[in-house]
Amino acid sequence: MLRLLSVDFYKILRAKFFYITLAILLGLAILSVATNTSIIVKAADSPQGFLDAKELAEFGRGLFWSHIYSSLSLLSTFVSILAILFFNTEFSYGTIKNIATKGYRREEIYLSKFFISVLCALFYFALTVVVSFAATLFAGGTKIPNYYETGKNLYLGFCFVVLFLVVYVAIALMLSSLVRKSGSAMAIFIVFDTVILSILPSMMTLFIKEHLKKDVDIMSYLHSGCFRDSLMLLGRGSENTTSAVIARLLCVAAVFLAVSLGIGIYNFKEKDI
Repeated sequence: MLRLLSVDFYKILRAKFFYITLAILLGLAILSVATNTSIIVKAADSPQGFLDAKELAEFGRGLFWSHIYSSLSLLSTFVSILAILFFNTEFSYGTIKNIATKGYRREEIYLSKFFISVLCALFYFALTVVVSFAATLFAGGTKIPNYYETGKNLYLGFCFVVLFLVVYVAIALMLSSLVRKSGSAMAIFIVFDTVILSILPSMMTLFIKEHLKKDVDIMSYLHSGCFRDSLMLLGRGSENTTSAVIARLLCVAAVFLAVSLGIGIYNFKEKDI
């Protein structure tokens, strides 16, 4: 297993898509947070002075972590694309057969791809935060008092963001195992993530509220909705997080992770490679 991990780690470091995906992600993150910061700085420095020092300090309290929401929300898509490309290039080049003939079990091959993809996701996450922080400093973020103040749920939010990135990796690899073509897998993932698990649940929630008079948010029980809630823990207004919310996030993550890994590994074992 360690041999597989080292080989896969070497492969992904040599892959062009690893750096191309990372560059696009960081570029979008820099553009997003720098623009948001610049707008606030310019408004604060305007001759009208719409906020005094006290109001500006309160307005800017922990606002960086709310602004970083937009850049981190892109992570799920880019991490999933990376995992899909990493898994399916083995089929495209035929190297997956060479690995299987060396006596490795199918579960080991699959889990090696999973662990390396998770490691890359953690690297993407950490680098996105660091680059976003640097971009706000360049845009004049130090002019806003309390801009980088952290809330009490910041580290809890970090943990859940990482957890659901792992879930996204598991789902991406499951789709790759089922489809085994990068383009098709990415297309299915986009439809699956943006339509089936976004628009459709919202419509179902609206239908239940309007016709069944039940206050149920289906998105709160899907991994995409829980990832959104995890990102919200980073910003302002997350001080009232309850144990019920934490329990919900943990349960949803556990279910989606177990189902995705189970289906992915089973399908990878049963199909010829």
